[in-house]
Amino acid sequence: MVNIRNFFDKAHEDAVAVAYMSILGRQPESEDIIRDNAREGKSIKNIIDELKSSNEYKYNKKMSLMDEIIKVKKENISKIVTTERAQDDVIMVQTSDNVRYSKILNVSSKYNEEYCYKHKINYQKYKGICKGVHPHHATFNRIFMLKEIVDRGFSGWVCYVDADAIVRNNSFSLKENLSALRKKNKHMWLHSVFNVGEDNYNWWDINAGCFAIDLSFGICKEIINVWYEIYSNLYSIKEYEAATRWDDIIDDQISFQHILKIFDVEVFCEIGKMQDEFFFQALRSVSHDVSPEAELLMRMTRLEEEGRRIFGDC
Repeated sequence: MVNIRNFFDKAHEDAVAVAYMSILGRQPESEDIIRDNAREGKSIKNIIDELKSSNEYKYNKKMSLMDEIIKVKKENISKIVTTERAQDDVIMVQTSDNVRYSKILNVSSKYNEEYCYKHKINYQKYKGICKGVHPHHATFNRIFMLKEIVDRGFSGWVCYVDADAIVRNNSFSLKENLSALRKKNKHMWLHSVFNVGEDNYNWWDINAGCFAIDLSFGICKEIINVWYEIYSNLYSIKEYEAATRWDDIIDDQISFQHILKIFDVEVFCEIGKMQDEFFFQALRSVSHDVSPEAELLMRMTRLEEEGRRIFGDC
């Protein structure tokens, strides 16, 4: 004889699993989650409403909207003038907030400025928050700085460098390297997270802590424009205010990767180990969260030691 109670419990558990798949696109974390929801007697509507109010659901919705923005922009790529009159100038860009991360920028900037002076490269830095509220929102500054450089008509290369990174080879000519890339019709120099041949390798899976982009190339300008649009229009000021965790707003490295992938610009990219070849970076231990104060001090010390080894006393 069928146990009617067990039958309905199983049906409810199945419905919980279906709700997770339809709203979050995944199975519940565990069987316990399924059973707990069933035991509490929540209606499927209640469960769906709870899932729709979750940060995960809101984040996934933003990701979907972001991809739609990128896809719309991609449709215009064929109409873009591919090149403008190219400048040989290079600008190195760094940024941080003006309180917490400015301390680490103070260390890196003196060494990177020294490199730029030696190699006749323009250097630009900004301390503050272009968009957002909290110190870690300064990560978005690079997007707004790049947009400003695009809008003023610059058509050379921009090399972005995280506040926790310094040039590791003082004799390397960045200008000559970027000039050679442009001659090969390569308009971005990127750092790949994985190596070709590794199971996890995707050409667009890059670390955006250091990269170079050629603003004489129209598609590169459009990449900056859509990156800017995502963080200008996708989130309200209230959402930025509520975003106290690093991952409350779509990581701008993830959005950059999505733009590269959807725009399908691999042929124009020089992909390798840019950071290994040219930069040293004192990375935080947890990539999806803010560094504790003790770790921030440790990273500053590592940068200072490496800077003195490469440049001497600045």
